[in-house]
Amino acid sequence: KRLKGTKTEAGEREVMLLEPAIEALMAQKEFTFKKGKHVFHNPRTNKAWETDHQIRRTAWIYGLYPNKDPGKTHIMLFYDSANS
Repeated sequence: KRLKGTKTEAGEREVMLLEPAIEALMAQKEFTFKKGKHVFHNPRTNKAWETDHQIRRTAWIYGLYPNKDPGKTHIMLFYDSANS
């Protein structure tokens, strides 16, 4: 499945990352980027997310509202590779 680009140039952003964020991305890359060009994978399937909708409905909700399901507060964009 081919991913779509942004609808407009305004949809593209440059984001300054703090050092802890860069370190976290580099650590995550060790586990998922070797499998393809995607850094973030669905921890349940161990495959790249296909849509941004999947990430928002599956992962972000628990990061934004950790009390919604205390058992899933660790499922955000990064996952513990020891559990995969």
